[in-house]
Amino acid sequence: MYNPEIHHRHSIRLKNYDYSSVGAYFVTLCVQNRESLFGSITDVEIELCASGKMICETWKQLPENYPSVEIDDYVVMPNHFHGIIIIGTRPFGGLGDGAACLLQGHPQGGAPTFSLPDVVHRFKSLTTARYRHGVIHRG
Repeated sequence: MYNPEIHHRHSIRLKNYDYSSVGAYFVTLCVQNRESLFGSITDVEIELCASGKMICETWKQLPENYPSVEIDDYVVMPNHFHGIIIIGTRPFGGLGDGAACLLQGHPQGGAPTFSLPDVVHRFKSLTTARYRHGVIHRG
């Protein structure tokens, strides 16, 4: 757990910056306590375990679930993840505008937008739920 007396992390977020602005964002997400839950390094390659592969699949599904989001390069490491998220450059194709707005919790006719924190939060929630589900079913 984060304790400001022990951990002296400083936010690298820009004050007053609108993180729903169109752009490409580099994100790093770390596993709690930096546990190696996603795989291991053997020689010079990473071998992903089931949870590491799940992280990859969930990442690839982001654009399917969030029409204004694109993904670019990413890498899964044993205890963390790096990826590039592109916000707002992709049109809301495939679904009618009303359907896209309803799917994303916006009133019909509203402009569906996702900020970087929204997308990261949803990615973390999905992967955490899928990880827990896998652990329960592995027994």
